[in-house]
Amino acid sequence: MKFFRPLVLTLLFVTFVAGVTYVTMHRLDDWGLFADSSAEEVISEYEPEEASTYPFIIPMEGPEVTGFPFEFSFLDDYFSVQAQIDHRVYHGAMTAQRGFLLTEDAGDEERFAAIATYYNKLTFDPEMDDAIDSVIEQMRSIRDDLELNSDQYIELMTKFVQTIPYDEDRGFVSDLYGNEVKALGDPRMPIQVLVDGKADCDEKVMLLAALLTREGFGTSVLFFEAEQHMALGVRSAEGGFAGTGYEFVETTGLSYVSEIPEEFIGGIVLESDPVVLLLDPGEATGGNHVIDGHFSAEAITQVARIIEVRNTAETAAEEKRAFIESTPMTEAEFERENALFQACITAMNSLRATVDNLGYDTGDFMDRSDAIEWINQYAWWE
Repeated sequence: MKFFRPLVLTLLFVTFVAGVTYVTMHRLDDWGLFADSSAEEVISEYEPEEASTYPFIIPMEGPEVTGFPFEFSFLDDYFSVQAQIDHRVYHGAMTAQRGFLLTEDAGDEERFAAIATYYNKLTFDPEMDDAIDSVIEQMRSIRDDLELNSDQYIELMTKFVQTIPYDEDRGFVSDLYGNEVKALGDPRMPIQVLVDGKADCDEKVMLLAALLTREGFGTSVLFFEAEQHMALGVRSAEGGFAGTGYEFVETTGLSYVSEIPEEFIGGIVLESDPVVLLLDPGEATGGNHVIDGHFSAEAITQVARIIEVRNTAETAAEEKRAFIESTPMTEAEFERENALFQACITAMNSLRATVDNLGYDTGDFMDRSDAIEWINQYAWWE
């Protein structure tokens, strides 16, 4: 017993000293006096600058992923673009909290301001910079090889995003009666689209905005709340769509920048006026950005001309066919008149996105520069 008593007292004393030391160091660590420098860097890197319910990416481990190999055509050339992906950022985007909070009595102005901030956070999270930059590098290479001007560069990036397959399974929720209804929500971030290889309307809008704003073009979301549809707005040299100052860009299928399709995927017809949600990287990064690039007045006029030629081609075709069927002519004359008739058919099929009987894109769509060149040479009815 005499032997164990000193031992027990020694153990109690050591335990006491260890406890006091732990508590003291823990408290000093809370005060920032013993913090590890590497831990501080990790915390400061991923902690949002201010408390927020908006989404942000915290890179996290997960399986390796690669960018989807997108293929598309532009001005009769074919290109392949594949983003360089950090799998940690991708998995961080997948698990990032979606949604935001509003007070019960929030009005429309507050609600739309919150939606704008929400999409800015999703679009411009700085963790995605490397992935977006890798796409931009490839876009710039194509631009330089083809010697594209500013308008054509906008169209190149637009064409790339438009040809990304539309994800028909996104954007629908079940209502109280179990019916599937169109509703925007839980959108993928641009880095997810670059890996998944498909997207719906707001996901495509965010990816295109991330590309265009990085190259100095002003963008916005054109939000049609009644139809639950989003289109991109690119800054206009003129009044823009419905006086918004932004030209309409439909991302879900092929169409010209500033063209408003008569009907959209899912049979949507736009009848309401859009809410303009400004897209600004500063919303997510806190930086200052000068973004004044725009789609030119000349390009807007040319698109209007293309649409007019396309819309009048059907009537010209009917008139030419009636003339051919009712007029005696030599074989040479027939060949000439038939070539004029076929020019109308080409305008009807190639100055808009067309699909075959199985619903696949025919690949005949003419980009604006090619379309204007073709019209100048073959559109006899203009």
